[in-house]
Amino acid sequence: ENLAEALADWPEKARKRYVAKHYENYLLAVDLADQIRHAEFIRESDAAGKKLATMIKTHQFEAVTEITVLAQDHPRLLSVIAGACVAAGGNIVDAQIFTTSDGRALDTIL
Repeated sequence: ENLAEALADWPEKARKRYVAKHYENYLLAVDLADQIRHAEFIRESDAAGKKLATMIKTHQFEAVTEITVLAQDHPRLLSVIAGACVAAGGNIVDAQIFTTSDGRALDTIL
């Protein structure tokens, strides 16, 4: 199953438009469950008109909190977010950034 198939309950035009926003590296590197979670997060953020949105997920087994940030892409965005996490006392295990064709960044910090 791929992302387009997983979003079968979305209107076809919205589904195609959403999937087309992502580059191949995102579709290959991120597991499908997270792609679906990101899709719903971005859809809700867009519907609310948010320019900046965050999502939190706790990985209890690994004792890690995942922070996902959706924002307009700009140079050093990931380092600014990671720096804020470190300044708040957090330890960063992993960080990923993906850009979309509409100029946004989807940053995930673990």
